[in-house]
Amino acid sequence: LTYVVTAGTAEIHNATVGTFEAMSRNAVLNLTLLNVGQIPGRFDVGIRNCSGFPVATDPAMTVTLDVQESVFVRFRMFSTAPTSGEMVCFVAVTNSEGEVTDVQAVGFEVTKTEIDQGAQAGNVEVRGVLYTSDTLEPQTCAEMCPDFWDAWCFWWKDCMDLLMRFLAGLALVLGLLFVTWYCRLYRMCLSRG
Repeated sequence: LTYVVTAGTAEIHNATVGTFEAMSRNAVLNLTLLNVGQIPGRFDVGIRNCSGFPVATDPAMTVTLDVQESVFVRFRMFSTAPTSGEMVCFVAVTNSEGEVTDVQAVGFEVTKTEIDQGAQAGNVEVRGVLYTSDTLEPQTCAEMCPDFWDAWCFWWKDCMDLLMRFLAGLALVLGLLFVTWYCRLYRMCLSRG
């Protein structure tokens, strides 16, 4: 008894990866797989051996192709390190017998991760100055508490200079009222002899 095993042959065409930011999940390796053999075949295609720094990818895919048929294949990938640099990954295709029919190196660039927390709370108050997300200019204590008699606002917004002015004015007014009351009660003020 004799049997003949035939296996297809496939080639990788147009394998590309665009530049992407480290630690992001938006990198994609695109390629076209073409059956160049004389028989239909089942092929496994996957990413192997990435150099540079750690990269995670989708697992290998199994594709069945007729003679001269091609298929577009896409793998998601991302780096697991926050650094930038040039990388090379190898894409390999094997036939149903496990023989490697094509290997292609794909070079790409990973940019450094830019961490931007953005506005977190909208309005941020620091020592009596209110910074808003709408303006680049801070609001001063006088803008936040325009009423001179609003001691609660001065205290709440940490406007200590305005609070001290308010307390000094209040002490002056209360002092004058006390002196006036004392003079009327004892008729001692501003009297001659």
